[in-house]
Amino acid sequence: MYGLLGKSLSHSRSPEIHRLLGNADYRLLESPDPESFLSSKLFTGLNVTIPYKESVIPLLDELDPVARATGAVNTVLNNNGRLVGYNTDVFGFEQLLVHAGINPYQKKVLILGNGGAAKACAFVLHKLGAKQPVKLCRRIKSENEFLFSEIEKVVDSEIIINTTPLGMYPENDSSVLIDLNLFYRLDSVIDLIYNPLHTNLLLDAKSKDIFATNGLYMLVSQAAKSNELFTGIPATKNQIDSVFSILSAQMTNLVLIGLPGSGKSSVAGLLAKGLKKTVADCDQLISDAAGMSISDIFASFGEPYFRNLEHELTKGLYQNQGLVISTGGGMVENDNLMRLLRQNGLLVFLDRPITFILKESVPGRPLLKTPEDLLALEKRRRSLYEKYADIRYESVSNDPASEAALIKERFYGYFDNQRA
Repeated sequence: MYGLLGKSLSHSRSPEIHRLLGNADYRLLESPDPESFLSSKLFTGLNVTIPYKESVIPLLDELDPVARATGAVNTVLNNNGRLVGYNTDVFGFEQLLVHAGINPYQKKVLILGNGGAAKACAFVLHKLGAKQPVKLCRRIKSENEFLFSEIEKVVDSEIIINTTPLGMYPENDSSVLIDLNLFYRLDSVIDLIYNPLHTNLLLDAKSKDIFATNGLYMLVSQAAKSNELFTGIPATKNQIDSVFSILSAQMTNLVLIGLPGSGKSSVAGLLAKGLKKTVADCDQLISDAAGMSISDIFASFGEPYFRNLEHELTKGLYQNQGLVISTGGGMVENDNLMRLLRQNGLLVFLDRPITFILKESVPGRPLLKTPEDLLALEKRRRSLYEKYADIRYESVSNDPASEAALIKERFYGYFDNQRA
């Protein structure tokens, strides 16, 4: 038996990753008592996660050199009753840096947190020649650590790595630990969290045009290295890239934005079918919940009431993964809604030429009574669609099926061609 030992694991992706790596005999092993679990020795190999990466060490018979040097264990092998601890987070983090194109050599690096994952990151940074990494934490354990209240001592950091669980699902909207505006030399931010795919820390970085990446590639890489220890099958870059691309596509919401009449609803349904995702048509969901059409909602209660319904709907959707979301045309004017949707979403701007939309009827659109209304709306919103879009797709076909197929291709290609 193989599995992941931790305290709260209901949202872990590890079984799926190990299945993709060829190990179907892998399960989640939640336990409040790791000592009893390990002493039973009813397993062949384990991964260990929060909060046990350090506390399991006294329970093991042996540590490999990397685990001993880092003082943290995330993999345990049962060798005929002898428990041996390893640290594959080191391999995983180094692969993440390579994949993201981040070279820490001679750079000042700040690590948020000082637990087991922070130790693995510091080990890799030393190996790669970073300047002495420092840590911000709530409680100082060793040298080169500062309290969060002492942040002014580290504002010249060039790379920031979050190893804390702050912002992890379901606490997606936790306040960020630091203000990135303080860091005047910052060029990269890494958050080891992968659910949500973009924490508030990463979204803050992106809003400032600072390179930002999550920990999903590290998760897959460390799993592949653990699987190598379990089975003897080498962890290759091709294997890691393949599993990473599959998981990225599965977990990411595809969010369609664009003017009314741009075909979002039609394309969303086809994309959901082709990507094996669940469709969420925001306008339709609001209409179904209210028991009346969008036009009737506007006529009876006004636009502010409708926008409130829109906001409440988004709050119920954004933490989910694996959706195709067709947004209401006006949602792009609400920065807070866009920020929520970007936590797990890849935003695709269906850029249908205004001349095409004007040739077609758009009945039941409460804000579009005349062609001039649509022209004014396009003028007001275009810069917003372009601002939020990860992918811009020029929608010039009258064939939603072919457009969905092309967008699907670009969706998959996005993960293959990203620096992170």
